[in-house]
Amino acid sequence: MERLLHLRTLPVIGTLGPEDLGLVAEQARTRVFETGDRLLRQGEPIAAVHIVVEGRVHLQRGDQVLGHATPGAGVGGLGYLARDPNGIDAVAETDVVALELDGDMLDEILEDRFRVLQHVLRETSRGLIDLWHEAPRECLAAQVPMRAPGFKSPLDLVQRMLFLREGLPFIRASASALADLSRGLVELRFEPGTVLFRRGEPGRQVQMLVEGRVACSSPIEGFGLQPGPGYPLGGLEAVAGVPRWYDAVCETPVVALSGNAEILFDLFEDNSDVALAYLAQIARVQLDALERIAAAGRESSLLPFFGGNLEA
Repeated sequence: MERLLHLRTLPVIGTLGPEDLGLVAEQARTRVFETGDRLLRQGEPIAAVHIVVEGRVHLQRGDQVLGHATPGAGVGGLGYLARDPNGIDAVAETDVVALELDGDMLDEILEDRFRVLQHVLRETSRGLIDLWHEAPRECLAAQVPMRAPGFKSPLDLVQRMLFLREGLPFIRASASALADLSRGLVELRFEPGTVLFRRGEPGRQVQMLVEGRVACSSPIEGFGLQPGPGYPLGGLEAVAGVPRWYDAVCETPVVALSGNAEILFDLFEDNSDVALAYLAQIARVQLDALERIAAAGRESSLLPFFGGNLEA
């Protein structure tokens, strides 16, 4: 019960339902670190997430001090989700008591319990949207470049499958999974000036851009996004289950493969490796943006990388 109560303080994991959170709590183990002990080492993949119960942990990446984790922080959380090969240095500044969640155990839960994976996908996507609102310039700089697929409309089934495979989340998808996804998408054409969606509208549809460019605008200072071919426009809101938070208007003639969130989640449920790759991509953008914020000498009030309390 004590382990469960500590986990309940974390974003993402802490908002799981009682049964699923109880499963995670059963697998957590108590670790004690003396002053100077290393919880995580830079240059090594993050093999476990540590939830600080008592004490203070110094966090650093290269020459950049990221902060100090205090009780309630989940050290290494976002780096684990991002499959970050570089890791961070996490050193106990005082004697530390922590709950350790083994990465292999977390992977097993995510692969075997889709509702847990879906929950983590949704909450991590919401965390990235919150970060976009707080630090749009850093999020924009952290975007993963998309490679234009080079196909011209209309696309046949095979071209759709090849087009989708160019996207990072779908590289590992099987041919049958891509075929099912391709059949569920509708190819649409839009003229310049067409409004694809407005702020506040439901965010259920995803537009996989095949041709053209879209201008996205928001009252958020510093926000600027002009997605082109290969970009999954609206995918973040669809997975997060939240309304649109920016306007999207066609800047040129646009061709897109359109589908709803249910199609995407059907693919994820049948292909956990694809879902985990999608989750890693979202987490990498957050990780990069948070590091850019720290490098600028600022502190984000949103700390999904650590999952809880962080002191500068």
